[in-house]
Amino acid sequence: MATGNIFKPRGSIGNLVVYPLGEINVIRTKPAYVNDAKSEKQLIHRAKIKLASRFTKEFYKFIQIGYQETTMDYPSNEARSYLMRNCFDLTPSGPKMLYPLVKISRGNIKKPENCVVSTTDDQMQISWKKPEKKDYTDPSDKVMVALLAEEEDALVSHQISTTAFRKDGSVTLDIPAHNNPLQVWMFFSNSDVAVGESKDKISDSVWVGEVL
Repeated sequence: MATGNIFKPRGSIGNLVVYPLGEINVIRTKPAYVNDAKSEKQLIHRAKIKLASRFTKEFYKFIQIGYQETTMDYPSNEARSYLMRNCFDLTPSGPKMLYPLVKISRGNIKKPENCVVSTTDDQMQISWKKPEKKDYTDPSDKVMVALLAEEEDALVSHQISTTAFRKDGSVTLDIPAHNNPLQVWMFFSNSDVAVGESKDKISDSVWVGEVL
């Protein structure tokens, strides 16, 4: 209900709310209920946002490389959106990130295939399928490796731009100190195959496995 604007009251009386709107005063009833800001669904959503944001912050440097030609305002926002939509499972203790589904990069060049990680003493070896001529890939695509460990309430990440290339078929790296399993991803990057921001420089990342 609207009334003539003789004065401009603002406030509430019982279940009525009064406020000025332009040249008139508006009176309306309060809603019968207010959505609970702490409903189970909202709490789960907030927990997912917190975990996804923490992950993208840890891998900020690689996400800047891996999410070129972004469809959103920032690469980290696109990566976080992808994680929220695709990479969580709901457990009795809350949302849990499914690391094998995570993408640290996404792009158009051919992703690593047949990836395996093995360990000896304090080193890990990551191997993948060597390119064949029929693959139409660039053998000089550079190997990028991402490592992550959940340590108590924190994440510890390592972003390694290796000296290996697609044509090598494997790379050996020192295993960083860790208390919990290391999650291992790799992808290919080649800044020579496209100018400026382009998905044509980048492959999808692949979860290789975990190192205990």
